[in-house]
Amino acid sequence: MSSLYDHLRQRPDGLELPDGGWDGVLVHHGHRAVDEARADEVAEAVRATCAGSARLPALYEVVAADDVVRYFEGLAPRLADAEVGAVGRWLATTAADRGAVKVGLVLLGIAGSDPDVVRVFAAHDEFTLYCAAGERELWRMALAVRGWGRIHCVERLRGTRDPEIREWILRGGFRNTVSHGYLALIAAETGGLAAALRGPVDRDLLTAAGEILLALIEVGPADGIRDYGQASEAIDSYLAVVEEYAPALIDFLCVEAIRGLDGQKACARILADRRWDRLIAEGLSSSDPLVFRDAARVARGKGIDTFEEHVRWIWAEPGADWWVGAWEQADADRARGLIALPGPIAARARGLRAFPGIGGDVVLASLRGPEVYDRGVAMETLAHWPRSAWPAAAEAAVEELARDDPEDQVRRWATELLAGRLQAGDPR
Repeated sequence: MSSLYDHLRQRPDGLELPDGGWDGVLVHHGHRAVDEARADEVAEAVRATCAGSARLPALYEVVAADDVVRYFEGLAPRLADAEVGAVGRWLATTAADRGAVKVGLVLLGIAGSDPDVVRVFAAHDEFTLYCAAGERELWRMALAVRGWGRIHCVERLRGTRDPEIREWILRGGFRNTVSHGYLALIAAETGGLAAALRGPVDRDLLTAAGEILLALIEVGPADGIRDYGQASEAIDSYLAVVEEYAPALIDFLCVEAIRGLDGQKACARILADRRWDRLIAEGLSSSDPLVFRDAARVARGKGIDTFEEHVRWIWAEPGADWWVGAWEQADADRARGLIALPGPIAARARGLRAFPGIGGDVVLASLRGPEVYDRGVAMETLAHWPRSAWPAAAEAAVEELARDDPEDQVRRWATELLAGRLQAGDPR
């Protein structure tokens, strides 16, 4: 079997890898204590291999499992005095299993060796968390990734004094495909947002400032506006300069969020600008999904119905998250139309929570779906419905899940649903 390293060197975009989401969620939202027992086991195996008292294949068996996120932070203190570079290089360049590669990358970080090997993996979100480097190399790594890898790199750049890196973080380095909220506070503090808004402000900086402040104000996955010590100064400076430029959709979203925060009079004046209507119309007809998304949010803030526009995007991208915006504006007739559209069964079943008795066949199909998420969404929908609105075959299907489903959590959800104890929103 070819190694992941060889695959990625020969075809950097030709190997489908996870996006690092599971590791990222565990690092940010899971139990953060290091699995000391696993860290001891792996460190002992590495030491034995380095000393020649154990063979490389034996080490591979210990580290092949993809549970490295639970213990990797415990390896450096245990192996700081060991010569681990050669073992790390072997694992990173020969392994076909992600777990072994991740341990190899951690060992290369401890040894401070083989930056070219590390760079190959750092360009993929699944591995960036395990790649150690100096500030300039971290910046280079961050430029190569957009998801969890970008988040991990920029978090390590927090507090940098390098003016180029600080400027990059402020003007766009915080942007990622997971949530800007993870990096917004770093962008504001390390990037010097308040000071930048006091000086000459161009359109790109104003746009970035709006995105940062919006991410901080909205309830997100990380630190918020109350954690930013210069929030009041930055907001005042932003409002003072935003009217000097032709409006952009992000301006409306940020100013609207600021108004909800403290009701400043300047916000009402800015939001009353009649030029927003033209921007909304242009954005809703745009073929750029990011532009449309912002336009739809602004439109909702002004009470404009965008249901048909969301349906158009569902037809174009059935597997994307356009369903959420459509379901938020659905009534019973619209619900019947939505469940007839192409797309993931869970996306259709989830929206039926507010429409008891409509789309029972869709809920049943989701209940029998191949993914845990499919079955969980169906049970969540049924938890919202009175038992009298359940499809005829639903109770038997849930009983079967409670008895025979291979996943413990699905069996638990099904048992609680039958007993009337499943809280709407439990299944994920």
